[in-house]
Amino acid sequence: MRFNRDKLPVGDPILVVYYPDDDSDAAEKLRMLASLSNAAPSDQAQLSAPPPSTLSGPAAPSRQAES
Repeated sequence: MRFNRDKLPVGDPILVVYYPDDDSDAAEKLRMLASLSNAAPSDQAQLSAPPPSTLSGPAAPSRQAES
């Protein structure tokens, strides 16, 4: 895939923007990728971490050193 690059100074840092030519193969692939990321917002909930209350399970029993 081929992209154009523009460097835009924004104060001290530089913002680098990559973009494809219009009607190119790269533009079509980028549109397809963008449509997939917006297609199923309900799937995003499955990818997020569970609530903190479900992260801590029952404490493991402690072992006493045998003497």
